Amino acid sequence: MIQEPENLTVWEIYHALEPDGLRHFIGIHPNPADSRPVGRHILFVLEKPYKEIGAAVQEAMEGITLQDLLDYYRANDDVRFDYTSHQYE
Repeated sequence: MIQEPENLTVWEIYHALEPDGLRHFIGIHPNPADSRPVGRHILFVLEKPYKEIGAAVQEAMEGITLQDLLDYYRANDDVRFDYTSHQYE
């Protein structure tokens, strides 16, 4: 790992694994029915709210670090083992 867990955000991890970002997180049917009134306009109607939702999700993910997740896991983990061991690398 190049960055320390306290400097690596959940957003950075997610974005590295999903380069298309939130398009996979918030899905829109790839082929709306253009012959139907809803299908014909759905992409336009949802574009602005989905961008706002995406920005809020990204902001939340940027506020959480890998260290935060590790700390939460350790505080709530009933099974204890040596986390400093590099046996899994």
